[in-house]
Amino acid sequence: MKVGVIGCGRIAAMVHFPLLRAMKGIEVVAAADVSEKHLHETAEKCNIEQEYTDYQAMLDKADVDAVFVCTPPETHFRIVMDSISHGKHVFCEKPLVCTVDEGIAIKEALEAEQRKRSRRLVLMPAHNFIFTPCFSEAP
Repeated sequence: MKVGVIGCGRIAAMVHFPLLRAMKGIEVVAAADVSEKHLHETAEKCNIEQEYTDYQAMLDKADVDAVFVCTPPETHFRIVMDSISHGKHVFCEKPLVCTVDEGIAIKEALEAEQRKRSRRLVLMPAHNFIFTPCFSEAP
């Protein structure tokens, strides 16, 4: 599966890129970030050929099956909606949305896009605290 990552900040650099690079069958082929510095450093470190300072350009041009959204929370809704409209599977850092209305809009867009494309799209919100001691020690 070819993946594009939107957002090359601390969480992406520390968590997502290393894990994606270690997974069999996953190839990170594109990255997007508004910071040219973070983008270029990440692309160089992770051997990513396609760099975009505009995630829309990545969605339009890069041959990716899925996107990882690793941007600030207030940007998630728009990026997830745009990714769905491009027929991409989406993994989004938490929180997925900032309002209930945004959540409903994403659900409706996902269902409409799946009907249009006659295939199931996967939307996965990230919750990476599963191994936090208070959760892992809970009965």
